[in-house]
Order: sequence, then C-alpha cells, then structure tokens
Amino acid sequence: MRINRSHWCSAWPDIRGGRIVAIGVHLGDVDFLKTRTGDLLKPIAPGEMTAGERASAAADFINQRFGQGTIQFGINRPHPGFFERG
Repeated sequence: MRINRSHWCSAWPDIRGGRIVAIGVHLGDVDFLKTRTGDLLKPIAPGEMTAGERASAAADFINQRFGQGTIQFGINRPHPGFFERG
C-alpha cells in the first residue's frame, strides 16, 4: 500500500484534472503455482501456467540472460509514418 500511495502522490500533479481511462495491475508470484486451482472457464488444469504466464516467464529469462529491455511488453513507440519520413 505504501508503494501504491507513493506512485499516486508522484503521478497526481500530471494527471490532475485529466481523465483516467484505465488502470491495470498485475500481481505475480503471489502464491505457489502448485496450490492454484484450475479455471472453470478456461482449459487450465490445477498448477498449470497460462499461455501469458509462459510467455512472461520466457521474456523474463531472455531479459535476465541478454539484459533488461531486450523484450518489452506494452510500450508504444512512435512509428515514423509516411509523412514523418518525408
């Protein structure tokens, strides 16, 4: 909660008066995978990783081996379009 409060306090001057569209939170490694039950609506067995979790673990492994930022998720970078290139 302290970290959450700290982030909101530092971000508030920039977002004040604006409109927040969405906030996402991902909690990982909260409990052991083997203690997790299966999913009723997805074909996931108890203790099985989802496709997203497997992709995230692979990206973490690659980033540890080749350096942070080798693989990044969810970052939009400006693309030089037709008019920007001239």
